[in-house]
Amino acid sequence: MQNISLSQITEEIQKQSFFVIDHNVYRLYLGLQNQLKAKHVFVVENPEESKNLEVYTKMADFFIENGMTRSDKLVVIGGGAVSDLAGFVAATFMRGIAWDVYPTTLLAMIDAALGGKVGVNTQHGKNLLGAFHPPEKVKICTEFLSTLPSAEMLSGRGELIKYCFLSQDIYHSFMQDRPLNELVILCANFKMKIVEQDLKESGERKILNLGHSFGHAVEKTLGIPHGLAVIIGLKFIIDLYSPQLREDFHGLLKKLDINTDIPTINFQKFWSYVEFDKKKSGTTLELIIPKNIGEMERRKRELSDIKQDIQGYQEYARFFS
Repeated sequence: MQNISLSQITEEIQKQSFFVIDHNVYRLYLGLQNQLKAKHVFVVENPEESKNLEVYTKMADFFIENGMTRSDKLVVIGGGAVSDLAGFVAATFMRGIAWDVYPTTLLAMIDAALGGKVGVNTQHGKNLLGAFHPPEKVKICTEFLSTLPSAEMLSGRGELIKYCFLSQDIYHSFMQDRPLNELVILCANFKMKIVEQDLKESGERKILNLGHSFGHAVEKTLGIPHGLAVIIGLKFIIDLYSPQLREDFHGLLKKLDINTDIPTINFQKFWSYVEFDKKKSGTTLELIIPKNIGEMERRKRELSDIKQDIQGYQEYARFFS
């Protein structure tokens, strides 16, 4: 995967007719806006809040009413929530149509827009309705990061820390202060290599869920950005099961100048989301546990034991209510 320019994107999309785009991107990038004036464009307002069945239906109806057919391609320009939602429409529209994605956030470039996982949220948790429907093309343009709000950059950095634990190459590149655009491509290529071997997450791809079982529950409980929730989820995993890596973890946070203070979390609400995690099997949940940088263990553990692990960790008493 390579880094392309914004001018290349405007040239590439000329022949397409059906688009989904994040409202901020549409507003900020006038060149794209002008290119899309004569197209059928669904603009997504408040992407994370829009990732639900109501907006999914509106989007599908919009494209039906504007004549999209099974032979057409859907082009998606936006962050992870936009690509999740639009990709789910592509997966289910007339039983599946082709789509391309141009991720516009750091989180989407290194994780959310890659690998073909698409879906929407329900009141019970994140991504509980979804499919595996990989885009035909993913094109990364780091020029979009120049207008990304600081909160969104922080969210992407959470996933970047995850990749530092998954890959020695990414960890060392990060510690050597390689440019962000290089780190983005390293992370994207790392994920895509795994996805090519295990599209439907039956084996090796599961390691990409590092920090996410607890992270998704924190995200839903507190309503905080995904990447920040992943950092907290990763902290839980390392504190409970990989204490030998605490120094590495805090070193990464310090290098990114990320505050590790954890707000008060309602444990009952948090735990209800853990119990609805889609990676659960019966009464067990498979956790991804780092043994070392670049070395992961997949460990199935009874939910009751995990609950006891968390409640028994003395430090957590101060932020679980």
